Amino acid sequence: MRDKYNRKINYVRISVTDRCNLNCFYCMPLNGKFEFIAHQNIMRYEDITLLMSSLVKLGISNVRLTGGEPLVRKNIDTLINMLSATPGVRDISLTTNGILLPQMADSLKKAGLKRVNISLDTLLEHKFKKRISPTHSPRQVLTGIEKALETGLSPVKINVIPIRGFNDDEIIDFVNLTKTLDINIRFIELMPVSAESKSLQDVGFMSNLNVKNIIESAFGNLNETIDIKGFGPAKNYKIDNFKGSIGFISHISRAFCSSCNRIRITSDGFMKRCLYEHPGINIKEHLTDIPFLSDLIFNKPRDFSEVIKSSRHQKMYNIGG
Repeated sequence: MRDKYNRKINYVRISVTDRCNLNCFYCMPLNGKFEFIAHQNIMRYEDITLLMSSLVKLGISNVRLTGGEPLVRKNIDTLINMLSATPGVRDISLTTNGILLPQMADSLKKAGLKRVNISLDTLLEHKFKKRISPTHSPRQVLTGIEKALETGLSPVKINVIPIRGFNDDEIIDFVNLTKTLDINIRFIELMPVSAESKSLQDVGFMSNLNVKNIIESAFGNLNETIDIKGFGPAKNYKIDNFKGSIGFISHISRAFCSSCNRIRITSDGFMKRCLYEHPGINIKEHLTDIPFLSDLIFNKPRDFSEVIKSSRHQKMYNIGG
């Protein structure tokens, strides 16, 4: 499947829920007023599988499950089993906060999950309690990372959003995790896709050039590598004699729209051809309509400037990562 700008579209991110067991300050509403999607409007596993059967006919063979937090969706391993049995699906991955991984990793792997990305924005207990969740801790996430490695859900990628005044003093600590752990620490620039993240842009945004300079000041020049499995836009690097690696996703400072290879499906069945497209196009009545889906993807926006004005009212936890 190629769009009208000749970009090869082979990757879909499917949100299975907008619920989450954490309350990250750049994602969840600052006023505490949640607008969750009604249960009856959430796509059933059968519908997601039916849609995936259509998408593989268009050449979209790689799927990532997202949320909210996908592991809070009941029997998520059943969906992974269903997708694994879908002809044409080559790779199934999942983005999680890692809290539930210790008890679920084995069943997820058995169901057919290949790998995980785990979100972790601070290693410090007091920051985590104040800005991420008062009832959880970074130790729980680190235990989830260890379990993912033990289970073979590899490569294990850790998503870190560097935010000035919050975790910019922890960048070296994150990098040091790669000294003994075979993980890929990925620094992802803060993206203004919701009211919460937009409110942080002026005071909190850090470019990955800043982050890279901090790392190279401590460790010397980084060596670029391309041997990290995945379908995203990260540029990856190694530090000599470190077991793991470091990645940079620079959506703001070095936009990669010209090579974007993905579409997103929200948990209530809307296709977002760009992260900023809101609310997207309702496809719930067109799950098997190949020409309809093909036309939507063919007309994927050239870049986010075409749709960013529509994003002003969207919620990050509704989007699907």
